Amino acid sequence: MSDNNYALVKDGFVANTVIWDGEGEMFAEYQTIILTDGITAGPGWTYDGKNFHPPKEPEKSHDEMVEDTEQQKESLLNEATSEVVVWQTKLLVGRTLTDLEKAQLNAWLDYIDELNVVDPTQVPDINWPVPPAE
Repeated sequence: MSDNNYALVKDGFVANTVIWDGEGEMFAEYQTIILTDGITAGPGWTYDGKNFHPPKEPEKSHDEMVEDTEQQKESLLNEATSEVVVWQTKLLVGRTLTDLEKAQLNAWLDYIDELNVVDPTQVPDINWPVPPAE
């Protein structure tokens, strides 16, 4: 018999995976499930008698969620800033904006103001402002 990959399962949880010929009582205290092509499992996975399931992602800490929210806020501010740069440049060189451009610029500036008051430490209770329609 050739060696195969096996999952060693105890109480519905994969304790380990091994390469084994499947013979003997070496792993008698475990349910041994052969891992054929396309079946993946590893320590910490669960086995329901038919299928393997990966472990659930651990919940993020508040600090991790704050960091993610800060990054999202920074990304949204960068996107908004890139929307207004052409209009600001026109004004800096003395050009006049159309009424539509003025309205769009003001809408984006209002959006930037709303983003700036978002407090990432209040995650998960963040009410993100909606960007202006294009």
